[in-house]
Amino acid sequence: MVVDNGSRDSITLKFLQCLSDKGIAVVRDDGQFNHSRLNNVGAAHASGDVLVFLNNDIEVTTRDWLKGLVSHATRPGVGCVGAKLLYPNGRIQHSGIAVGLGGAAAHPHRGFPNSSPGYFGSLISVRNYLAVTGACLAVQKHIFSEAGGFDQIDFPVTYNDVDFCIRVFELGYRNLVTPHAQLIHHESASRDPRVTKWEMDMLRAKWSKYIIDDPYYSPFLTLDKEDFSFDSSRAVAHLTGGTLRSFNNVDHGVEVKLAELLKSENIHSEEALGAIFELWCTYHTRRDLRVVFNLLESHSTVGLLTWAIEDDAKRSLGTGRSSYSKGLEVIHDKVVKSIFFDEELSRVLA
Repeated sequence: MVVDNGSRDSITLKFLQCLSDKGIAVVRDDGQFNHSRLNNVGAAHASGDVLVFLNNDIEVTTRDWLKGLVSHATRPGVGCVGAKLLYPNGRIQHSGIAVGLGGAAAHPHRGFPNSSPGYFGSLISVRNYLAVTGACLAVQKHIFSEAGGFDQIDFPVTYNDVDFCIRVFELGYRNLVTPHAQLIHHESASRDPRVTKWEMDMLRAKWSKYIIDDPYYSPFLTLDKEDFSFDSSRAVAHLTGGTLRSFNNVDHGVEVKLAELLKSENIHSEEALGAIFELWCTYHTRRDLRVVFNLLESHSTVGLLTWAIEDDAKRSLGTGRSSYSKGLEVIHDKVVKSIFFDEELSRVLA
């Protein structure tokens, strides 16, 4: 099936008519370009048990690519299945998506030579990922329906595949990429490749917990590059659970500013000062937190503190971090009650 979004080129129209004459369904949609809607329209007209979404900038180069996708899509417990996609020059364009990479979501291994085995053999192995690209994606139709299809309101052009895959993951399915389905992707050959900021912001707001912590991407690895390189700051923050006082990055100037701010608000609590300073350390060593909570723009610490309390609850059992937990609660209660204090605290932390 082909979903035609208002094609006008005479050669294209003749080609589509040829497909129709051969019994291949061509569904016409003349509306404004909305990638999610077009895919949903195609899914609604499809009669098979497995849906395979394929962009018009994909070039098929092997005979068994479809078998490689469907054989995994029909396995129990499997949700979305992605392919290994190459640029026309033979280098990797897609082999899975890491959420949080680049501040939203990106493709680790991008630009690697196809001959490379990848990070710990990832490019030659069937591997779980939180998300895969919608440029070539297979999923059973009942799972597609269960997840509600692509979101054509919040993600009409970009990140709709990431959003969809996460919703499938939250239903209890796992998403994966197989190297046994390999195609060429002439990325954005027929559409503007630019990402809209509001869709990026929407992804960060809706799925902040995964942007901070993708379960299939190590917290020891960088979020700034797509090469799986080690990031010592992320590693330290992860291993210490945000407790960075033992490292040589203590900024006494910030500690004094925090102490003065708390004193001005009649907060005479060492736990509060210690907790908020540790949070400052964590915020400035983790780019993902700065991207999601961006205190310079939001002027509010509520989201960051809520994350810190939830994160601490996961880590603190039996670790003797009760003073940190108590301090976070004190600060959180105060910022919820005082917009002025919240704004001032966000300025100091940023």
